[in-house]
Amino acid sequence: MPGLFDRFGRPKRTEAFSGRVYCGVNQAVNDDVREFTTESIKLLGAMIQAQDNDQNIGDADLVDFTVPAGSSIFVSHMDPSTLRVQNTNAGQNGTLIVLGTRQ
Repeated sequence: MPGLFDRFGRPKRTEAFSGRVYCGVNQAVNDDVREFTTESIKLLGAMIQAQDNDQNIGDADLVDFTVPAGSSIFVSHMDPSTLRVQNTNAGQNGTLIVLGTRQ
């Protein structure tokens, strides 16, 4: 298809990409489900890490995926404002870190 490649045969970018790094930290103060952040940020890829205690993550409908303390997962194309977090074990407040690349 014409227009998809530059004169050297490399694929052209179809959207802007800032490449800026995003780092967000969210620490529990109780056992309630909480928003990771209220700021809408489009990330191309992100590492989500539970730092000191197990944390459950999910969205507004369901928070049931456990990230064990000291572990991390990788996700692509996410907005941290849609991420919901909750302590896996009552009374064990944890810290969740999201490190990603902005779109």
